[in-house]
Amino acid sequence: MPAIFETAYPRLPSSLSADEIKRLYRPTRKEKNWIHQRRVGITLTLETLVFLKCFQKLGYFPRPSDIPQKIISTVASSIDLKEPTGPFKIPQRSSNRIKHSIREYCAVRSFDINRDGEWLLKFAYDIATVKEGTVDVINAMLEILIKESFELPAFSTLERLAHKARASALDHLFASVTSDLTPSARRKLDSLLVLKSDDGLTLWHELKKEPAKPTTKTIATYIRHTQWLKSLREEIGPIREIPELKRYQCIAEARAYTADRMREVRRPKRLSLMAILIHEQHLFANDCLLDMLIRELRKTHNTAKKALIEFQLRVSSESISLVSLLRNIAQICTSNPKNRSGMNSILSLLDHEPQVVVDRCDKIVTHGVDNYLQFLALRYTKPFRKNLLDILSIAQVKDVAGDTDLLACLQFILEHRAESFASIRVS
Repeated sequence: MPAIFETAYPRLPSSLSADEIKRLYRPTRKEKNWIHQRRVGITLTLETLVFLKCFQKLGYFPRPSDIPQKIISTVASSIDLKEPTGPFKIPQRSSNRIKHSIREYCAVRSFDINRDGEWLLKFAYDIATVKEGTVDVINAMLEILIKESFELPAFSTLERLAHKARASALDHLFASVTSDLTPSARRKLDSLLVLKSDDGLTLWHELKKEPAKPTTKTIATYIRHTQWLKSLREEIGPIREIPELKRYQCIAEARAYTADRMREVRRPKRLSLMAILIHEQHLFANDCLLDMLIRELRKTHNTAKKALIEFQLRVSSESISLVSLLRNIAQICTSNPKNRSGMNSILSLLDHEPQVVVDRCDKIVTHGVDNYLQFLALRYTKPFRKNLLDILSIAQVKDVAGDTDLLACLQFILEHRAESFASIRVS
């Protein structure tokens, strides 16, 4: 239940300086002329003006006992009357007449719950369909009452109307969501509260599982979890659009309920909360997988960059070794240009493994000393590759930047991921 201070419901000030009280509550000349024309008795002049000033600031008539003594003193001094020594109170008969006169002066209508409650409740219901908090509904009612020049009812009245409107809006929402579910979807949702996983926990608990610290194994496990959520979402089917604030509230409430507590909830509400949470958890799992993908790709690139730095530290000695080898080969060729045994000498220098030397040269010549892409394969293991392609398959990547070639390449890889190719022909 909201407290009055959490809303915009006006209240009498608890602490104001003397200057502020004079500025806000000192009667104007027009108001003094009005009270004079009303020919109010001298005994009720002070009470009438105090009520008038409070009504102008609050929009309703406070209880006389709640009016601060500073306000009463300020009004009394402004019309040259003595400040009352006893409690500030007004006889009931005079009070009704004074209130009626003040409403006429301020051009404000009194609020009657029997006469005006129905349209205000309808307005509160409309607000409750798009706003979640009771405070928001109360503030909206305050705004419309002021706009329509109504005297503000008691805070408890607005609070009751807000609660009633919010309950009706939620009931209508849950009934609408439940009506969209097929019988098989309803049975599936009910089964989540009963069936248990291998860990002995209900599937409802498994549904709310958070991703563990990303490793190759935990990523593969969460991929299977996401695929399960996807199958659940497809079986349940689409749900109607829900205002964002209400959707967040439903998600938070569903996450807080255990399986036992959820079984105690009324069925329309239970099925609606479960369906909404499944849709949300599927989106959340997709976001988590994409975040894992980005992190793992960054790790792969960072590892390759570190390997490049280590390679660059070794490349100078490697270059000297290869140049010395080339010099020795050149010497053999120049000293014995027609000697066939020179080839045997060259092979001996190459340890009879010329391809190894070619590979060493390729690392420098083909890729250079500032390209880390050659080291990406260090982390591109078979499990990593499987997780990577699984995530891309689940994510269903679409073209948003006009790069159709990259998307076609990715689609080809996903379609032929289980096949082996020595080479791929590019036309």
